[in-house]
Amino acid sequence: MQHVLSGSTKRSAAVNGLSVRWGPRRPVAVAVSLSVAMAAGLIGNAAQALADDEVLRQFAQLTQMPLPQVTQTAGGATQLTWNTTLDLSVYRNTQSGGATLNPNAAGNLHRAIIGSDYKRVSEGDVTAWAQTQVTQTNDIASQRHPLLVNKVQIGYSQPGFVGAVGDLAVAHSTLGTTLPIRGAQAQKFLGPIYVSGAAGLFIEDWRSTYNKAVRTAYPREAYALKVGSAPGTFASGAATFDVYATGQQFSDVTAVSPLMTNPLNGAKGASATVGAAFRYNKISMNIEAGKSRFDEQGAKRLKDEALMADFSFQGDPVALRFGFNDVGGLYSTLSTVSPGTREAFGNVAWRMTPEFSATVDARQSRYTPSSRTAIIPPPPAPIALPPDPFAPPIPAFAPPIKVITDSESASVTLAWNPASIPGFNSSLTLGRAKTEQVGADSRTQSDNASLTLGYSKDGWTGGLNLTQQQNDSFGATPNEAKTSGGTVNLSKSFADSTGQRSLNVMSSYTKQWQTNSANAVQPAARGWNDRIMLTLGFNWTNVGMLNVAGFLGHLKDPVSGALGKQDGVQVDATWQWNPKWSFKLYGRENRNWQTLAAQAYKDRGVGASLVGSF
Repeated sequence: MQHVLSGSTKRSAAVNGLSVRWGPRRPVAVAVSLSVAMAAGLIGNAAQALADDEVLRQFAQLTQMPLPQVTQTAGGATQLTWNTTLDLSVYRNTQSGGATLNPNAAGNLHRAIIGSDYKRVSEGDVTAWAQTQVTQTNDIASQRHPLLVNKVQIGYSQPGFVGAVGDLAVAHSTLGTTLPIRGAQAQKFLGPIYVSGAAGLFIEDWRSTYNKAVRTAYPREAYALKVGSAPGTFASGAATFDVYATGQQFSDVTAVSPLMTNPLNGAKGASATVGAAFRYNKISMNIEAGKSRFDEQGAKRLKDEALMADFSFQGDPVALRFGFNDVGGLYSTLSTVSPGTREAFGNVAWRMTPEFSATVDARQSRYTPSSRTAIIPPPPAPIALPPDPFAPPIPAFAPPIKVITDSESASVTLAWNPASIPGFNSSLTLGRAKTEQVGADSRTQSDNASLTLGYSKDGWTGGLNLTQQQNDSFGATPNEAKTSGGTVNLSKSFADSTGQRSLNVMSSYTKQWQTNSANAVQPAARGWNDRIMLTLGFNWTNVGMLNVAGFLGHLKDPVSGALGKQDGVQVDATWQWNPKWSFKLYGRENRNWQTLAAQAYKDRGVGASLVGSF
């Protein structure tokens, strides 16, 4: 459904160099798409300092929408669109082997997904949008509630301001806030700076926001604020310099649910960070530092710090990047950084000739678990009783031993793409990784190598990949495991003279050998597996498509010695009777035959789906 509105005043506005015009009492056409108008609201007065692709990229990042496309037409720029999508499926699953080996639910099942997307751009680059998607199903293996609200978002923007409520992906900074929340978010440009804020709940789903009986974890109230320099504020020629500061606070809502069998203590915390980014031609630098505090019920306040920095140079023929991360074990914030990780890394890519290049990557890290376990209070003293001469002495309380993990890795990749052999490409990768757990007497070393060869010509594509990996464990439980093998693939594409009908045929064969030895005295256990796959894909433009895929494999477990066989086939056919509606039939059967009955399973399914939009 699409409506075109009309304007009543004569006015023009520039959106990053693209003109938007309204004429008196005439139908309004689209000079700049809805996407660009929304981007103008996000970037505000700083939009003209950015390239079009940068404006669109920031729009997509802040609104969780696909990357917009600029469209050019004559006239004005007021547009209203409203699209609804529908996906209806009915299917039947038959299975054996239990939920551990086969997670698909058995029986007659259905699934309905309904989505709606409303967008409106009006005079003055004012944009409003609303998005929602809901799934209803009786397939408990795919979602735990029959009715699930996948997404809800309502938003509004105008030049210099954007706001939204619903499902939001807040991305302020790596050490600050980077997580999805259900709540509200707004961003405002104030001359050379911008302010962005968000508030809401970090929670499993919308049902859990009002029904504590279905919660499997505490909801976390989250508040985040970011203040930064607007894009282009500190720009001079090819150089740009951006600075920002963030603050975030969180608190657990400790309402216990029947599904929380072992609830933990509630906690609250806060953090603050400052960061800067510098760009000049091919050089870029980023740095961010943060401090945090963490308060857990019944424990003392914990504080820690974090620092992240990286430098990159995208030159030709040499490009490099290196950096350093140090996140304290007690650092607490609203992002996905791993506390207790200290890492240094470097990467160099060198194009020696137009045909030959090399890449070297090296990393060294130390992971220290959170020392919160060290503040566990000792158990209460035993009740005073007369001494028992035969009772063993009561050991003194000792905190758990922290196991510190040190890791280092390095790899080299060489690539050769000779111009004298068009369509040929090759690469060789060699790598080694070492891990040592201090305090647990455990050391491992992994060596790997892979060779890849590829060639394509006249619709034919072929490739060979050879791999070898050896894992050695030392210490209290020594072990040696080695895996080697390869994959050969071949494909061919056919098309008629009009290009309307095409057929793709793809095949591959994989073979691997494994050996495993617990110590130098015990004979090595040997195993292997192989698999052959064949896929056919037929496509008829504006009519439909047919895909058929099958595989057959055999294996021998290197530990138990059990033999097994795996096979499967999948077929789906889609009929597209118009650009907006299609109908699909599909079926599959996968089997795993094992000499060990506990590892055997079978999975079979057939179904149909109707997909459309209006």
